[in-house]
Amino acid sequence: MKGLTIIIPTLADKEAEPYLRLCLEAIKEVSPEHRIIVAVNGSGAEETQTNFDGANTMVIKIPEKGQCRAVNRAVELVDTEYMLVINDDMVVSPDWDKPLLENIEKYKCVSPNLVEPGGGAPPFLTPNDFGKTAEKFDARAWLEFTKTHKDNIGIEDGYNLPFMTLTEVFKGIGGYDEKYDPSGSNSDPDMMCSMMLAGIAPKRIRTSLVYHFSLGRGSMERDAGAFWHNWRYFPQKWGFERDATERIWYGAGENGTRIPTKERPYISESAAGAGKHPGKDWLEYKPEWMGKYGEPIFGKGKFYD
Repeated sequence: MKGLTIIIPTLADKEAEPYLRLCLEAIKEVSPEHRIIVAVNGSGAEETQTNFDGANTMVIKIPEKGQCRAVNRAVELVDTEYMLVINDDMVVSPDWDKPLLENIEKYKCVSPNLVEPGGGAPPFLTPNDFGKTAEKFDARAWLEFTKTHKDNIGIEDGYNLPFMTLTEVFKGIGGYDEKYDPSGSNSDPDMMCSMMLAGIAPKRIRTSLVYHFSLGRGSMERDAGAFWHNWRYFPQKWGFERDATERIWYGAGENGTRIPTKERPYISESAAGAGKHPGKDWLEYKPEWMGKYGEPIFGKGKFYD
């Protein structure tokens, strides 16, 4: 059916609740027509008492910890044409969804531009501090910023959370790889690689703004062991290392995270110090959905179009 379902993975702990509440309040205030699924995950999820159920809002509980698993379980319940995944420590702006919905059919996968209080990837608008915690969030200043900021225009290559895609696309490429759980580290560049192999060039719609507290926890919760496991798993799967430079959130080609090519099959040893790739040739990785939405995109330059 037509429409958009918004999925919010969140950990079953009290620290996440004020951020999740802010996230939900903003979405419901500026775009109440969209369906919302809150996916509470982790030990204690079943006992977690939530007050978020209501019009167009559903809460599901997954006892195992993991952002990827939580999103996949939520997507099983999605019956709308479009879906969007957003972290629980994000706050949308007025009209945030309109530019995304206007471009989703053309590009198949689109993201808003993030506004963050501290340092971040070059595409994001930083530093713009409207509060580093939920308690100190300055809603009035954030609203004024979204009204007056005029430089955030255009469309560029790239992918980040939140991301909107067609539900059939997410399901068609197998959803998130749950081997990245429990911390979810590297699941975002992994998803971008999958999109590109399927023939989709993700785009960042800069006219859509979302504030990100950038806590490094929330639905992901950094676990040192799981985090480094995921950094090792990524090259084992893809045959090349995730680009760990500051350009990580750009697209392929000249700008960052790369799908390997015959001319440049691997990325050199990563800045994370996880070691070199294991030597797997990218031609070995041919999932059944490869090229499903067009020719696989292997870094054709600064822009895909």
